[in-house]
Amino acid sequence: MFYYVDGTVSVLQTGLAVIDCGGVGYACHASQNTISRLKIGTKARLLTYLNVREGIFELYGFIDEEEKSCFEMMIGVSGVGPKAALSILSVAPPDRLALSIITGDEKMLTQAPGIGKKIAQRIVLELRDKMSKEQLESASAASPVAAADLSGGVNHTQEAVAALMVLGYTQAEALHAMNAKFGIVLCGGCGNGKTTMLKALQNLVRRLEILKPNLSPNAGHSSDNYYSFTIVNAMQIVQIRKTDYNKFCKLAEADILGIDDIGTEPAEVQDYGNFIYPIKELLAMRYDAQLFTVFTTNLEPKEIRQRYGDRIADRLNEMMTKVVFRNPTYRTENAQMADSQG
Repeated sequence: MFYYVDGTVSVLQTGLAVIDCGGVGYACHASQNTISRLKIGTKARLLTYLNVREGIFELYGFIDEEEKSCFEMMIGVSGVGPKAALSILSVAPPDRLALSIITGDEKMLTQAPGIGKKIAQRIVLELRDKMSKEQLESASAASPVAAADLSGGVNHTQEAVAALMVLGYTQAEALHAMNAKFGIVLCGGCGNGKTTMLKALQNLVRRLEILKPNLSPNAGHSSDNYYSFTIVNAMQIVQIRKTDYNKFCKLAEADILGIDDIGTEPAEVQDYGNFIYPIKELLAMRYDAQLFTVFTTNLEPKEIRQRYGDRIADRLNEMMTKVVFRNPTYRTENAQMADSQG
């Protein structure tokens, strides 16, 4: 009945925006994501969804097609009503929500008021394929790497590409990252989702249960038979190197290692009178062993070279594909959201 409302924002409340269209105020239930992008007295256009139940007419408003599409998919899940769908969209914008669903991150969904574990599991189960289908089909058309496995099995490259694409990366960028030699560096400003992406990749690897080479599908369900993904903070690595060298060596030998916030740790530390360089040492060990490594950093490429030297910088260029996060910081958005709620 209503495709959109276009007028002046006259009222903003938690979960509600009123748009004045020719002297008639249309009350639209809206997510915090939408409300945070509106301002009283300014023009706005909200896409709408009309919910009719037991003689009650409720209008829901959305800032863009992506948010409306996510809303409509979620209310198609048994047990998820319009209010619950808005609650979820208030926790995360559509791109981060889609990434969480594709990678099976139920904890993000349960952050929304009224969403328990069972509902979160149902949302992931019913929407994972729907949310990734478009990205997977376009990725398959773009590159043979993303084509279906000849064996007829699940193509893990496709799912990883989809996870990157829902964050806004182009097909070329996502496919290039998945074709990387043996590493990815996630770089950009503070608070724009690099650590979230690192954890999402970890969840994806765990969910896919990728069997190690030379093992048959009937090898059993021992965790040693599948690739593991370990995440450790750069500051923790420095401490581990000083206090437990055996544990440090295990990190160097991990199947897949994620290092968070490289550049926040001291470049060199003193250990019993000797200077050691934990991050440089760890990266060199993983380079020599050709082990897949992912790290996040706020440093620019020239700053990495200045901090860790030409040898490590050249090896990083050789082993890693760079994925740049250009989106604005979510910390600012969250702070503005908190201010508006206060």
